[in-house]
Amino acid sequence: MLMIRENQFRIVAVAILGSLVASVQCNAASPQTISFNPIPTQTADTNVALTATASSGLPVTFSVDDERVCTVSSSTSFTGYVVVLLDAGICRVTAMQPGNSDYFPARPVRHSFRVWSSPVDGREARRHLLEFIHGISGKLTMAGQHNREAEIGQPNWIQWIDETTGDFPAVWGGDFLYEPPEIANRQNMINFLLSGAQGGAVIDLMYTPCPPTLSEGCWTWQGGVLSTLTDAQWADLTTPGGTLYGIWLQRLDAIAPYMQQVQNAGFPMLLRLIHEMNQSAFWYGGRPGPNGTALLYKITHDYLVHHWGIRNAVWVWDTQDIWDSTTNSYDFAGYDPGRDYWDVMGFDFYDGHGFTTEKYNLVTAYAGDRPVAIGECEQLPTPAQLEAQPRWTYFLGWAELIQQNDTDAQIDATYFAPDVLTENGNNPMPKW
Repeated sequence: MLMIRENQFRIVAVAILGSLVASVQCNAASPQTISFNPIPTQTADTNVALTATASSGLPVTFSVDDERVCTVSSSTSFTGYVVVLLDAGICRVTAMQPGNSDYFPARPVRHSFRVWSSPVDGREARRHLLEFIHGISGKLTMAGQHNREAEIGQPNWIQWIDETTGDFPAVWGGDFLYEPPEIANRQNMINFLLSGAQGGAVIDLMYTPCPPTLSEGCWTWQGGVLSTLTDAQWADLTTPGGTLYGIWLQRLDAIAPYMQQVQNAGFPMLLRLIHEMNQSAFWYGGRPGPNGTALLYKITHDYLVHHWGIRNAVWVWDTQDIWDSTTNSYDFAGYDPGRDYWDVMGFDFYDGHGFTTEKYNLVTAYAGDRPVAIGECEQLPTPAQLEAQPRWTYFLGWAELIQQNDTDAQIDATYFAPDVLTENGNNPMPKW
């Protein structure tokens, strides 16, 4: 069976001895394909660079289906085209290459993505929370509880605090996490935290990710979250254009829309990403210096702020109480991304020695006039410890560890201490 493709043959008229003879000649054109990566969810009033290539090397053009949602134009900021996002809806972009005498037309590639409404400018919410935190520093401490995954059927540790004390914490913590069921539960997690914000609580968000050398939902704690990258892999991760760099941005693309939901709802949030930076057990941690863990933190901060427009966040730079025998310190300077990159200095307590005066003095001395916080703890500080260490602006008890390590009476004593803020107690939180 002979199959003739469009443009594969051409009719040529030839004059031979006064007669017109038609002949069929084979066109030497070659096939070509288009590479055009999917576009993640975006927000209106922004532009996104369109990057597509044809295997022929010929230029690719673009069109859209609904110009009420998005249009395509050339750009001086990017090489080629951008899609201009005008309004909420579904933007469908088609990449095309019509071919020429040497190449057949390429099969068009179309991608669709959702465009959310233009986000609320979160700077006012951020300013409000920052002013509140500075205002309570040295006077009051917000009680906080981390919920971890809080999947359907799993314990809800924030709810448990209310059942134990009769009041909700002032800070509600959640994690985007890495196992597929937890990833699928992200929207439920955000919905729950937003319900707390509506009652006056502050949302605290973190992200425990799999390394970019594995899939986003890698299922793996040992050998996944707890693993290492080679120096070459780390350089690829922290260099724009690197393969792992691109994968990391895709991970941020997956969680940023949930942060935007908090911003669009008008609430501020504490953002404690790349947490426990000096913890070398984590694939991203334990790399001091300007090209180490602090650089990944800066990349993350800049991408979320400048690309995604996350402006409602109070950024918490977080380390753990791991003593560095090399520097004879907690090596804060080795992991500090710079004061333009954090608002609150967080410190996590897991070494078994608790809330010592030495730790408190070292943290507050390094922070200077910046607020400080107990980013995570396995046991709650006592009323006496909080009275002696008044600059802790909040503490965040870690999920099930508080139930395991504190009695109900100890939890009550801390939650009802005169200098502790809860959602609705003697020192209630303001409504945001």
